Amino acid sequence: VGSVRGLWLPDFPLLKTGIAQFQALAKTRPWYQHLCAQGVEARTYLPQVWLGLFTAWLPLPSLVECIEFLEGCGLTGILSMTLALLDHFSHLLLKEASKDSIQRILSDCKDEAPTAAALLQETRKHQAQVSMMLLRPNQEQVDLQLSRLGSRVLDADGIEIMSALPSLSELMPAEAVTSEAKVSALGTAMSQESSCMCWSWCFRRPSLEKAPASFEASKPKVQRRASFKLNEQRAELESLRKASTQAQESHKDAREEAQRRRKRLSWAQAGSDRL
Repeated sequence: VGSVRGLWLPDFPLLKTGIAQFQALAKTRPWYQHLCAQGVEARTYLPQVWLGLFTAWLPLPSLVECIEFLEGCGLTGILSMTLALLDHFSHLLLKEASKDSIQRILSDCKDEAPTAAALLQETRKHQAQVSMMLLRPNQEQVDLQLSRLGSRVLDADGIEIMSALPSLSELMPAEAVTSEAKVSALGTAMSQESSCMCWSWCFRRPSLEKAPASFEASKPKVQRRASFKLNEQRAELESLRKASTQAQESHKDAREEAQRRRKRLSWAQAGSDRL
């Protein structure tokens, strides 16, 4: 099972295989050795990250841009992106000297995440190495004491491991506020430029007040023109009318010709009777 769906199958087969492969791929990296030295095992943080599909490590706009790559590449993409992200977060992890502080960073580091374009570029650099690792026979699996209760994933103590992740209803308003703040800041910066004063009107909040009379007077007059499609429709209707008229005329000529032939036949029959 190599698709993303395997993360959620009973007994979590993709999760067990993926964590074992991750440990083999990351064992020479300084940040991984530092995590192991502090007692932070991959099985304690990767299930939350992978089952949440990197929601704990990436903001929503970046995740949306990366989701197609993850779905298309499956386990290869998940492992490659995990290595790329942890390489990016390595300067934060290496500074911490306690297990709790490291786990706190790994539980939510969206503010330090790279852009989607930079992340995908770094992720693709790891794909070849990850693909070669996954081609090896006799893939090992990590023993995970996890169980499913509906859509909830519980650890050995019955604690839901994904309870710290924000729900969709909490995530969407937060992203909306962030986007609104960015647009407002952009509008403020543009309005401060003397060469872009005309843009400040576009970034103001909607108001019920009418625009100034000077603005109304300065607006260019737009000449309304008939739609090209409307002209085409009118031309088509006109051609249909002409075709219908021609058909009626041809039918009329045919009826008159038929009447003349019947008259000639009747006269010929009457003459033969006389003879």
